Amino acid sequence: MQQLGDFIADTDGDLCRWERASQQRWGRLRHIVTGMRRFGARDVRVLYPSGHGLAVRVTNAPTVVIADAPTAGRAGGFAKTTKPSTSPTLTPVTRMLIWQSAQSLPNLAGGSQSNIASFASTHCPTPPARCITPNTLLLCSNDVNASTAVPAYLGISATSLPVLAPDLTTVASNWNNLFGTLTEVLSLHGMVGNRMWTGCTAAGVTDGSLLNCDDWTSTASSAYGETGYTGGSTNSAFFYVGSLCSDATLQFYCVCGA
Repeated sequence: MQQLGDFIADTDGDLCRWERASQQRWGRLRHIVTGMRRFGARDVRVLYPSGHGLAVRVTNAPTVVIADAPTAGRAGGFAKTTKPSTSPTLTPVTRMLIWQSAQSLPNLAGGSQSNIASFASTHCPTPPARCITPNTLLLCSNDVNASTAVPAYLGISATSLPVLAPDLTTVASNWNNLFGTLTEVLSLHGMVGNRMWTGCTAAGVTDGSLLNCDDWTSTASSAYGETGYTGGSTNSAFFYVGSLCSDATLQFYCVCGA
């Protein structure tokens, strides 16, 4: 049982007040109603006054009612009745999308998965279709291998969903097959021909000897990072050549589940 003065929120987000006062305390209702309206409630009404207490109705959602119910098995208690709640419909992830970020220097403030995802959230433009998951990057660092980190971060199986290019052409039957068995040239399917920061081998992993702009913290002209090429197929799409970390014309591969 809620206590005098407590606010609760029902499944529709409506603010409701439980008041266990007696009929002799009607003066408190004005303060109850005023307080509820301050919290955004509309059409607040008193219902069913009785010797067992007072009840209040809030109609942000028209069928939400709090009513005095002395027959509910609780002396002086109230029963809350609402319209049947429904669980939100969850849209299943059925594919993965890969597209290009804006041109950028490779300074992510470090190569952790959280830094990679944070960078993707601000540098990946509108995807080719609606993403269901957050964005991330196909990027390897000292501690992250893109081949395993991307599906793990997105909560997606690496072996079950096709990977689609910006024009929604399937370029790999699943995430694992994107590396080493890429079936299409990405620049022919909606990507601009350009080098792409990856830090990965052709297998989508870091082997400890690859260059990654000092774990994606440096934009110095003396540092290098591994890049792929959207005009390449199979191995060169993700492992092409080392590029100067001061080059602001390169891009990243953005990824999401859709």
